Amino acid sequence: MKTPTLTLALCCLLAACGKESAPRPAPPAPAAADAKTKMPVPPMTPATPQAVAAGKTLFAKMNCAGCHTYTGKGFMGPDLTDSYWRYGGAPEEIYRSIYEGRPQGMPAWGKALPSDEIWQLVHYIGSLPTHPGGDPSTVGPDTGTGAAVDTLPPSQQPERPK
Repeated sequence: MKTPTLTLALCCLLAACGKESAPRPAPPAPAAADAKTKMPVPPMTPATPQAVAAGKTLFAKMNCAGCHTYTGKGFMGPDLTDSYWRYGGAPEEIYRSIYEGRPQGMPAWGKALPSDEIWQLVHYIGSLPTHPGGDPSTVGPDTGTGAAVDTLPPSQQPERPK
């Protein structure tokens, strides 16, 4: 008869239900972002006047000015001419910001632009005149909304002293 075997199996299952199971191991913690896990950056191209000029053209062509304004002083995007850089202002860090994008609005351009063009943008951003961070008088005209607007298109921007 199969009844005693079935009964024994059910009794074993019921007995096991009352026992506490061994604690499960905790899932592994996400890896901390450190210098070893950062994306490797290709070697920097030379910062020639031609590279800076090409970066200025790309800055307008890729609509970087739509968020950072033509002077880089920021509108919806952060000011690129002050001393505060959330993700770092070193050339390699700026490259990563352009390549990977950043949360809350900065698109990733790594698949759309080759590395030499990203370096041209980095060189152009590095050529922008700087001002101390946090001084709203250096930003430009106030629109009444708390946001400065750069109203001049690239063709009408004043030449920057070298």
